[in-house]
Amino acid sequence: MFRKLLLPLIISSLFIAGAPLHAQEVEDASASSASGGSTLSEMAEKAKDFFSGLFSSGDNGVQESAPVREAETASTEAGTSKAKSGSDPRSLELSVESDVEVTEADRKAAEAEIAARQAGTLKDDEDDRAVSEDDPIKVLKQKADRGNVDAQYYLGKAYAAGNGVKKDQKQAVEWYRKAAESGNADAQNNLGAAYANGSGIEKSDEDAAYWWQLSADNGNAAAQANLGVAYATGRGVQQDISKAVRLWRQAASQDNAQAQYYLGMTYGKDDPRSFQWFKKAAEQDVVKAQTAVGEAYENGIGVAKDEEQAAEWYQKAADQGDAEAQLKLGDCYYYGAGIEKDLEKSVRLYQKAADQGNAVAQYNLGVSYWFGSGIAKNYAKAVNFWKLSAQQGNADALLNLGIAYQEGGKGVNKNDAYAYVLFNEAASKNETASEKLQTLESTMSVEEINKAQELSIEDVIGKRKNTDKKATEQEPETRTGGIQQRSRR
Repeated sequence: MFRKLLLPLIISSLFIAGAPLHAQEVEDASASSASGGSTLSEMAEKAKDFFSGLFSSGDNGVQESAPVREAETASTEAGTSKAKSGSDPRSLELSVESDVEVTEADRKAAEAEIAARQAGTLKDDEDDRAVSEDDPIKVLKQKADRGNVDAQYYLGKAYAAGNGVKKDQKQAVEWYRKAAESGNADAQNNLGAAYANGSGIEKSDEDAAYWWQLSADNGNAAAQANLGVAYATGRGVQQDISKAVRLWRQAASQDNAQAQYYLGMTYGKDDPRSFQWFKKAAEQDVVKAQTAVGEAYENGIGVAKDEEQAAEWYQKAADQGDAEAQLKLGDCYYYGAGIEKDLEKSVRLYQKAADQGNAVAQYNLGVSYWFGSGIAKNYAKAVNFWKLSAQQGNADALLNLGIAYQEGGKGVNKNDAYAYVLFNEAASKNETASEKLQTLESTMSVEEINKAQELSIEDVIGKRKNTDKKATEQEPETRTGGIQQRSRR
């Protein structure tokens, strides 16, 4: 087993081993917590940082509704109806000969309109036929203006995505609101997402939760998942992890991939029961879930240990740009774990993750440059990557920088004062750094120590960045007394 470089988000579990969680079980767990157990409050606190990030604008944690499944079903039924009746829905199709650029999204919007019309939701008339062949969006606008709820929702999606019309989030919100106020669950969810992200309207967690609640009550899986995040973080509602879990289970039962991933994270990556949820979400291309499945196979958590499977799942997530997966796949190539050893590939993957700010990848890349592992030796580049990692609080990077300054001549000039500051900064997290600090102090005069203590860590490594615990914490490296290498299997 090669060591895990990132400490997992560990969340205590309120679930019964090996059994699906039902509503009553959540209520039982809540009661247990109220009577002195540590379950719910600790789970909520540990999960809060993770889930609160899902509200960030542009993050896929807040889900908008996909095209309505009923409409897709209606489209299939409509095809059957057409064959029987000879009716022709061509008036709503986009023509490739049109002057308007046709995208796949445009086609899907038109198909949704066709489906709605064939299902009887949208009524056809002569005026529509006159414009629809070249401009299906105009048909939607006509229907929406007449109060058709589904058309209002689809028009909102068109404005939100810029499909067939100029992208306009405010217009999207207006049409979502019209449809939402008439009870359209997808529009209610999307309006909630607009409030959560501040897209086209002033950001309001309370309003987001209000609309998600209405949509969730109408059975919308995306809204159930979103509202679950709100309860998990206390954003717009009073924090209640048991309600979050209940909502995620409702959404997961409808095969909502994000909810499945959230359930896995609620169990915690070190809990065997998380694997089933991560696997379900991963199979639906949730990138973080794919990385989690790789970790489960790597460490044999919830599934038999299989390094080849681990590498395969890391590859899936790495191909989609996940920095953590790129780091872990780089480890696989570095050690030859589940895949043929290839130091050059490990360097390329570390570089990709480092470019995204992953502190451990920055540290590993520095080690690769220092020792010439898969790339030509370059002490200056090694030092630069360790500085980037150290700016995020990586203790091993701080240690290696301190050793480099203490020894001098490789990437930096000898500077005991800088070494002192770096060892001191890392000492609380790194035993070797503490030992190095004590040894260095014994060789320095009182005046030299006083001067070193006047320096800040920023004087040595530059401005510090916000620390991402998942990207910086790692188990101790193999200690050699000199520059620290990667631990070996």
